[in-house]
Amino acid sequence: MTDLLYPTAWVLILIGLLFAVVPILPGSLLVWAGIVAWASADGYHAIGWPLLAVLGVIALIAVGGDIYVTTVITRKSGGSWKAVVGAMIGGLAGGALLSAPLPFIGTIIGGILGSVAGVIVVEFFIQREWQKALKAGGGFLVGYFASTVLRLSLCLVMIAIFALKALVFK
Repeated sequence: MTDLLYPTAWVLILIGLLFAVVPILPGSLLVWAGIVAWASADGYHAIGWPLLAVLGVIALIAVGGDIYVTTVITRKSGGSWKAVVGAMIGGLAGGALLSAPLPFIGTIIGGILGSVAGVIVVEFFIQREWQKALKAGGGFLVGYFASTVLRLSLCLVMIAIFALKALVFK
């Protein structure tokens, strides 16, 4: 069983790192799950539950921070709470629409474009002004990229702590 946990752990960590950049699944939680799998395979010798709890908190901060940063920046640029919901629906729709013609990359591009379009459409219906709707859409895009930097940074911190504790200072 432990023979399968090590490769599974590395796969989860690498996929989690990918999803830290591509917001389809919560990458930080996948990185954390990979670290938990590695610790389990190691018998919790190098990495114990206290460190796993700290890394779990970092993963949750990444997930919450992602939502918070995107929402705050969208709202500061004039977007409403309804626009944030429009971004979620638009992102799912855009990702689904471009998945068939362009597998994987279409999902990413469609998700981003669909989210921005969702914000713009909702804000236009609320405010009836294209300029304000476009400003909210631009704010969402800035928030999205800022939250991507946050997600990726926290995942890299988790991986660095794991690598130092598990591989360097055994």
